[in-house]
Amino acid sequence: MAWPSRALSLLFLSHFIVATADPSFMCPIVPCEREINLRLYLHQVIDGPNHNQVVTVNSGHRSWFGTTAVIDWTVTDSPEPDATIVAHAKGMQVQADLDGPGWFHYFSMVFQDPRFKGSSLAVMGQYLLEGEMAIMGGTGQFAMARGVIKYKTVVNTRRESYKELDIHALYVPRSGEKYVNNTHFLLIPEIIFVFHLLHE
Repeated sequence: MAWPSRALSLLFLSHFIVATADPSFMCPIVPCEREINLRLYLHQVIDGPNHNQVVTVNSGHRSWFGTTAVIDWTVTDSPEPDATIVAHAKGMQVQADLDGPGWFHYFSMVFQDPRFKGSSLAVMGQYLLEGEMAIMGGTGQFAMARGVIKYKTVVNTRRESYKELDIHALYVPRSGEKYVNNTHFLLIPEIIFVFHLLHE
C-alpha cells in the first residue's frame, strides 16, 4: 500500500515544481497579475482660459496650508500643446505642509484612449518637481492595480507645467481574458509515471 501514497506525493511534487517554475500555471485557479509600463505626460494649467483646476478652499495661513483645489488635469502622449489626450486626472490637491509648499494630491487617472477606455488608476502622493506617486488600485482593465509612478517636471511656467510620468503597475486581468498556458503539458510524463506506479 506504500506505492499509492508515494505516487500521490510524487504527483503533488510535480505540480509544485511546475507552478514554481511558471507561476502562470496557477492562473486558472488563482488570478494572475500582469504588468504594464507607460510613459505619459501630466499637464497642469493653473491660470488662463484653459485652466484645468479651481481653488475651492482658500487658507489664510502664511504657507497656504489647507488650501484645496479640484483638478481635471489632462494626461497626454507628449509635452506639446497638440498632443493626444490619453486620460484625465480627476481629483483634488491639498497644500499639506505647514512650512510649504508641499502639495499632496489624489486622483483617478481615467483613460479615454481606445486601448484602455473607461479603465482607471487610483493615484496619490506628493506633488513635487520630481518624485514618486503610489498606485493604490484600479478599475476595468486595471482591476486591483498596484504600483508606482515616477515623475519629473519637464516644463514649468507660472501658468502651466508638464510632468513626465513613468507608470509601472501590476493588475489582475478581467475574467473574460483568455490564458494560454502550455505548462500543463509538462505534467504528462509525470502523470504517466504515477499511473505506472499505481498499476505495479
